[in-house]
Amino acid sequence: TFTGSKFALAVNNGTAALHSAYFSLGIGPGDEVIIPTYTWYAVATPLFSLGAKPVFAEIDPETLLLDPDDVEKRITGQTKAVVVVHMWGNVCAMDKFLELKKKYDIKIIEDASHAFGAKFKGQSVGSIGDIGCFSLQNSKAIAGGEAGVLVTDNQEIFDQAILLGHPERG
Repeated sequence: TFTGSKFALAVNNGTAALHSAYFSLGIGPGDEVIIPTYTWYAVATPLFSLGAKPVFAEIDPETLLLDPDDVEKRITGQTKAVVVVHMWGNVCAMDKFLELKKKYDIKIIEDASHAFGAKFKGQSVGSIGDIGCFSLQNSKAIAGGEAGVLVTDNQEIFDQAILLGHPERG
């Protein structure tokens, strides 16, 4: 794939990519997913259909990117994942988020819709966490009319993501 990930799943839009990501991780009723306060509403809305709760964390006022220190304050026993949103070509502090992943056994989902081609220490955004999500809507750097892509290196995550919108493939 464009990111170097092993698996890519085409979906109808970026919201569906995020929905598939949440579904693939088994996120459901009572689970929490930490998301930034500065993002598109589609990062939160699929969580409601799964019965999960978005938990908003602050952004750094200079970079407009998710603040890992504030994220850590919001992690509870119900936290299943953190969605980092790479904005305007800028990349989140992935080292710190990967430390939180390991420390708290949570998943990292990257919304890389606004950072096509950006890299963190030589690695393409979208391929650093557990799942990368991209919107290919016409206003994005890589456009497909209205489309989205989920990428991952994890076969189990990929197989579960397929089940949500591609039931005949599974």
